[in-house]
Amino acid sequence: MIIRPGLKLAILVLASAFCVLAGVAATAARDLLADGQAVKVRTRPIDTFHIGHDETRFGKLTFLGGLEVIASDRKVGGLSGVVSLDGGNGFLAVTDNGHWVTGRVDQTDQGKPTGISDVRFALLRGSDGKSLRARWGHDTEALALAPSGLYVTAETRNAIYRYPWPLSKGNERMVGELALPEEIRDLPRNAGLESLDVAPGEGPLAGQLIAIAESAPSDAHGLAGYIIGPEGSKAFKIKRRDRFDATDAVFLANGDL
Repeated sequence: MIIRPGLKLAILVLASAFCVLAGVAATAARDLLADGQAVKVRTRPIDTFHIGHDETRFGKLTFLGGLEVIASDRKVGGLSGVVSLDGGNGFLAVTDNGHWVTGRVDQTDQGKPTGISDVRFALLRGSDGKSLRARWGHDTEALALAPSGLYVTAETRNAIYRYPWPLSKGNERMVGELALPEEIRDLPRNAGLESLDVAPGEGPLAGQLIAIAESAPSDAHGLAGYIIGPEGSKAFKIKRRDRFDATDAVFLANGDL
């Protein structure tokens, strides 16, 4: 997702029972990016999920509300992936220009977001300490938090990076880059790895990464998906319809993706 004019970020909240890694996602946003740069933001409410319609129920999901977030610094734009922290009270996000962003989510007792505060940001850095922007590896799109670390996809390189967790300072270096097959590396540069999550702790896929490509040439072609684990990678397809693309992925409590 690329949002350039106005530096606007959209944060949407849908209520559902989804899997949270206990202890891992319990980290509070205030404990992250301590050496990051503070940034002022203002927000406007998003009251409906479907423009021009008032319904709030979408299948098993209930739309609680959303925020349009406008940052004072041009570096904070193009929010791509978000990890919910501290029971939904905080977040860590990655932008598609290679920055971490963290903050606190202000919300009602019913979970409707009313604003964000204590926002800080910092550059993603490679294993050599240089920023990803310096190496053209910064088109970062998705985040997944696992006991083994924090994983980030880079769409232009079709790569998956691993970072230590928690990002206490914000200048932590990349731990490494996952070894991926050529099939993944050869995905279209601007329609590559867009979605990422970690399979829940029970079941045959427990702890493995699920990565999904953003798009396909047509509805006749399925979206490319991959199961990535210690023993290698396996490919699968997701049936595409109505020309929808995959922009993110999350596992529900029952194991559904």
